[in-house]
Amino acid sequence: MKLYLCRHAAAKEFALGGDSQRALTAEGKKDFTRVAAGLATMNPRIDIIFTSPCVRTEQTAEILAATLEPPADAAPGHTIPIFVAVELACGGSPELLLKRLKSQKHQPQAMIAVGHEPDLSGFLGQLCFNKPGRVRFKKGAVACVDMDATLTHGELLFLMQPKQLMALVNP
Repeated sequence: MKLYLCRHAAAKEFALGGDSQRALTAEGKKDFTRVAAGLATMNPRIDIIFTSPCVRTEQTAEILAATLEPPADAAPGHTIPIFVAVELACGGSPELLLKRLKSQKHQPQAMIAVGHEPDLSGFLGQLCFNKPGRVRFKKGAVACVDMDATLTHGELLFLMQPKQLMALVNP
């Protein structure tokens, strides 16, 4: 399985209702639409998107679902399904999402998890290097990990920052 980790796009600094209600800025939406288009050039064929329950991650996931091609077996006119995963909330445990996937009968071929820092870089370090770490995971960055059959370890295929992904469609 290919696991894509995506940090949410640029969001407003404050929101009524607290941090979880912060929405993407207009520029964040615009830039991330170009990021998603860059990712689409790689033809990732995502089966499912999981997102943190925060507004900014849900909006980022919606842009991905609207931009990327759905899997080949999807009904015409359908987009990639999006599911909220509390494991991806700020300070959550993304590794618990993989445990949940292990218990399912049908595992996706490729999925995206949209979340937050520092959770994503710690998770990426644990998956690929057996120790939590910090990598430069800018807002809108995407990493791809080729997971082993047990969904416990993986090989980092790439980590691309937003400008790199945007350059794929606007060199």
